[in-house]
Amino acid sequence: MGVMTMMPPPIPKLEPVKERVWTIDVIRGVALLGILLLNIQSFSMPIAAYMNPEVFGIETRLDLWVSHVVHVVGSFKFMSMFSILFGVGIVLMSRHIDPLGRSTSRHYVRMIWLLVFGLIHAYVFWHGDILVGYAMAGMVVYWLRNLSAKTLLWIGMGGYLAGVVIVTGLGSLNMLVGDMGPGWEWLSNEPSYESLQTEIAAMQGSWLDQMRYRGLMSIFMQLNGPFFFIPVNGSLMVLGMALLKSGFIGGAWSSRSLGIIALACIPIGWGLSTFQLWIGEVTHASADVRVYLLSTINMIAAPITALGYIAAVQLICRAVGRGVTMPLERVGRMALSCYLGTTLICTTIFYGHGFGYFGTMSRSEQQLVTLGVWVMLIMFATIWLQFFRQGPMEWVWRRLVYGAAKTSNPSA
Repeated sequence: MGVMTMMPPPIPKLEPVKERVWTIDVIRGVALLGILLLNIQSFSMPIAAYMNPEVFGIETRLDLWVSHVVHVVGSFKFMSMFSILFGVGIVLMSRHIDPLGRSTSRHYVRMIWLLVFGLIHAYVFWHGDILVGYAMAGMVVYWLRNLSAKTLLWIGMGGYLAGVVIVTGLGSLNMLVGDMGPGWEWLSNEPSYESLQTEIAAMQGSWLDQMRYRGLMSIFMQLNGPFFFIPVNGSLMVLGMALLKSGFIGGAWSSRSLGIIALACIPIGWGLSTFQLWIGEVTHASADVRVYLLSTINMIAAPITALGYIAAVQLICRAVGRGVTMPLERVGRMALSCYLGTTLICTTIFYGHGFGYFGTMSRSEQQLVTLGVWVMLIMFATIWLQFFRQGPMEWVWRRLVYGAAKTSNPSA
């Protein structure tokens, strides 16, 4: 209720977008780069190690601390930011196209092509794709875009809590069912040494060698769409719509209000995630309990932390100005290109069709790679936008949606 009391009255009418809100691009850039703190583990280690750090990659006390810090600071937090921004984008796009009477058809064409991009990304390059889930959720939540900020806020919060209950329930069911049997141990939260080595050898091998893990894991992730991406990420998209309409995102709130949100939400979110790790340690919880049940605590922490991060980024933008944050803004403007570019870079580094470093780096070493990839993405976006108005994949996406017709929407 504390957030509600600080919200200004809902904006009764949204005018068509004339220009990009650069702070939104900065927030999107921060979210995109932050996601790699977690995704680097999925690129470089066996699948089970992503959810259970004790399986692989903890070689020193430094690795343990890196794992804990990354979990507390980033686990589902930056993805929550990205989902919130996706909802913001839906409203901004519809505000521009609604006067032309084509917003619904354009939106669904956009989501269909995003779905196509995601399927190619998942099955050709990397099983950790989120574009398919975002496209599915975006098709559902679109119909809520014209509701008031207050109504969207309640729907977003209620839907998210329902999603947490669904995910926890499915996790409990997985615990009761147990492992899927011989040949599927790699999906266990505690796979054997032999299973880990088999997976490592496959990912260090050819593209076809990798396909068993990439293909089956992609199928599992996409089947989770109705149970995870739609209720959880979809609800965060709805929350993003509410935050835009309330003025929290976009510059209407005072620096004092943003500061209160940042100083309250970030410590609360970090504290909950730290508590999750602590309770797992003191109770000597099994891997299944930590992954399926205790992770519920982090799911509650994630959107709280994301709100704090969004408030903090906007405060920083006001304090230092556009010039200082321009590199992050450019990454945010090219979010789709940079997201897919991250996959190309990391699979080249870790998979067998590239340098084959899969399964060879500790968690602390992985984060050095993360820093290097950040630099490469910032340089790529900076150089590209010196010559072109949009990123390469943004241009392709726009061309597929609008055809060869010349349009003037700067927020696409």
